[in-house]
Amino acid sequence: MAGKVRKIIAVCSSWEDEENLNLILNQLIHATVGGDYLPLCVTFDRSSIESRGEESIREFLSVFDVPNLAGLLLFGEMIRSDTINGHLIRLAREKRLPVFMLERQYEGCINMSLAYVHGFEQVVRHMVEDHGCRDVVMVAGIRGNPYSEERIDMCRKVLEEHGGRLPQEQVIYEDYWDEPTLRALDGYFDGGGHMPEAFICANDAMAIAVSIYLARRNIQVPAHVRMP
Repeated sequence: MAGKVRKIIAVCSSWEDEENLNLILNQLIHATVGGDYLPLCVTFDRSSIESRGEESIREFLSVFDVPNLAGLLLFGEMIRSDTINGHLIRLAREKRLPVFMLERQYEGCINMSLAYVHGFEQVVRHMVEDHGCRDVVMVAGIRGNPYSEERIDMCRKVLEEHGGRLPQEQVIYEDYWDEPTLRALDGYFDGGGHMPEAFICANDAMAIAVSIYLARRNIQVPAHVRMP
């Protein structure tokens, strides 16, 4: 309807996981076409805001002073900062707005989690049951992160069901993106790690980084992977 005033849902995340953010944003945009709500994406450099302190936080929060703001959708795990999440939650409370928190748990928010582990289990079972891999290296996320540990536990469970094992020295911890994964692989091999039958990665960005790393070492990888 022409002239219709739509309410704004501020979608907030850091830009480090741009690919996954865009996938979800595309679904949100599709779901809200012609509706009463309009998603407005606010992205930022997490490390820059945290390093600059309170002044930077105030500048960042001023972005949310928009008319018709009806709520906040926070990508809590992508933001990965209790300081930033906390300020956004307090801002929403001052404005009496609901906060939808994705992948983290905060009191007073509508907390939501995506069912990642089932899909990851299918990937692991494919490698173990269809390809017969028993000696694997698990390229995980951040040590202690519940989403990382959940995937490690699932990988270990499937391997043990088929007579394999996942020793702790074959679990590589790092951040979820490409450059940290490349550094972690250097550390693994420089520390005497062997070439496994397969690398199982916590997400797609890590899998691409592993493929690029192996290609640089002249190890055969899928033909569609392009070296930078």
